[in-house]
Amino acid sequence: MLMLRLACAALLLATTAACATSRPGAVSASADSPLVVIGAGEVDYGPGEIGARYLIDTRTRQCWFVVSDSLAALDCCALAAVADARPYLTWATPEVCGEAQAPAAPPAAPPAPAAPPAR
Repeated sequence: MLMLRLACAALLLATTAACATSRPGAVSASADSPLVVIGAGEVDYGPGEIGARYLIDTRTRQCWFVVSDSLAALDCCALAAVADARPYLTWATPEVCGEAQAPAAPPAAPPAPAAPPAR
């Protein structure tokens, strides 16, 4: 029942903040609320576009992806890959998340071919 209430509260907040936060990188946060909404952009839907947002509950340490009025659970370690979300994911450390949060290293360059023997 608590999860249902949290989901409803999160959905209400995300829906009311949709206009201000669907722009990629736009952050809506308040010291009075544990919920942080981060814009993820617009999604083509039928004749128009609808806003997509990331929702972080800093109190329960849960993350969601919201499109219009649909809410889906999201792994906070995966969300830590989004630069705008990192400051709010204080618990999603490399120790907790492993390599999920670490930036990918560029592939190593192939070794140079050996020079032919001198004649």
